[in-house]
Amino acid sequence: MVKEKMRPDAVVAQWVPMDMERGVLPMMILKAMLAQFKHVSLWLPNRMEGVAIGSNKPLQIDREKLAVRMSVPKVADDLTAIGLRSPEHLLATFVAADEMLSAYLDGIPSVTDDRPRIEYYNIYPVKPIRMAELKQIRESVNAT
Repeated sequence: MVKEKMRPDAVVAQWVPMDMERGVLPMMILKAMLAQFKHVSLWLPNRMEGVAIGSNKPLQIDREKLAVRMSVPKVADDLTAIGLRSPEHLLATFVAADEMLSAYLDGIPSVTDDRPRIEYYNIYPVKPIRMAELKQIRESVNAT
């Protein structure tokens, strides 16, 4: 439904709880995003939470424009409160996008309206996502 309402250049951000004991659940959320959007990237502002950004066009990150936007006082205050004091800090939270993310999620089922797998979380093994796994797929934000 979100995709239908989006303008062509819009992006959607989806919170992804990375600290779940059953690591397959956040992976299913990411897989669902990949099924709906041409471009999906994963960002980790901290070890417990991720943000998936979905769009129909590749993200174009202009560091100078980002710096200007991040310098707006209310924005700067909010970002500083979570440890993101500069564009470099924000860009360092990037993990992977598109093909790399898709390869990482190979074999993971997706969540759909007719297959609400997350609701049956207790059927999945307890196996949290480890930072070491995510470091293996990490790529440069410049590659997107």
